[in-house]
Amino acid sequence: MAGPSKSDIFAMYVSMRQSGQNPDDVVKSLTDAAYQLSRDDRHALGRAVQDWEATNGANYPESEAQEVAESEPSAPSLPRVTAPSELPAALGSSVQSNVGPSAFGTRMLSPEALASIAAPTMTPPRLCPHCGKKNPPKETYCYSCGHVLLSKRDTTRQLEAKARWGTAYFSPETRLSLSLRGAPQPIEVRLSREFVIGRSTAEGSLKPDIDLAPYKAEELGVSRLHAAIRPEDETIVLVDLQSSNRTYINGQALYPHEVRVLRNGDEIRLGKLIMKVTFKSSR
Repeated sequence: MAGPSKSDIFAMYVSMRQSGQNPDDVVKSLTDAAYQLSRDDRHALGRAVQDWEATNGANYPESEAQEVAESEPSAPSLPRVTAPSELPAALGSSVQSNVGPSAFGTRMLSPEALASIAAPTMTPPRLCPHCGKKNPPKETYCYSCGHVLLSKRDTTRQLEAKARWGTAYFSPETRLSLSLRGAPQPIEVRLSREFVIGRSTAEGSLKPDIDLAPYKAEELGVSRLHAAIRPEDETIVLVDLQSSNRTYINGQALYPHEVRVLRNGDEIRLGKLIMKVTFKSSR
């Protein structure tokens, strides 16, 4: 006579659980019957049982019926069930042999534990430290006030970078301020890319990103495309673009196309035009 099928065992498991019996005890009482199945069918049964527990198990806690079940001399007999519509589709097909062990062969988890495993892990929103508003987890700037949102990892990385670079550290949120002698207001830029410093002319079509023409640049010997400044590895660097009257940092001349790291407080001289470098935080 053929032994019970996986559908039979699953139906009995559900019936016993709905009567209030403990999941571990039900599995234990049905293990002998389950081990008459093939390995693949047994694993499919186990997966179906765990799926059922994750979805329905919390609705059937232990009850007084459990005490009655424990007093029984043996597990109830297994009825022959013709695959009812409520059985999972997983029981109607074989699974791959590499499916790991589940309920039958390992200890069952409680319905509460299964529910917590089945629940999706939600990433909490990012709270703005400035205005307190909630923002999507991957947001960089607060949608309400525009404040920079830094995670603990980002903050640690910034502290490490500051320790490594000192006064040369330049974050993506920092603005560059260039104070020119005699100018009422500094030139401020956010360096998201390379900026060319020079001077425009009335007859020329080339126009640098930072135009020093209003500051007597031609008179002071600034070339049309004199130098370039760009962000690089959490610093900013200055490059001489083979200017006619040289580029200087703190009085030291740069060779043509030489790359030098700038620090907060440095003095840049293009020809005879002098400007002081200041790093300003956007916060």
